[in-house]
Amino acid sequence: MLHSMVKKGDDVAKLIQDKNIETIVLDECHHMRRIWFVSLKNVVSQLKKCKIISLTATPPYDNTSEFKNYMELHE
Repeated sequence: MLHSMVKKGDDVAKLIQDKNIETIVLDECHHMRRIWFVSLKNVVSQLKKCKIISLTATPPYDNTSEFKNYMELHE
């Protein structure tokens, strides 16, 4: 849903801040595709106080670029 909103041009970071959302939970985040990661990273980079919780039983260890993206969200 976040990616769809970004594609439409919605200011998702402003919406999150206006709603006082402090935590974003990503379930099954190992399925995150590159384009979704770009949208998410763009939004997260604009947030000052938001925490990201990534849930997965199978981190993408076998895919170097996806694992880098997965880890980059938590820097």
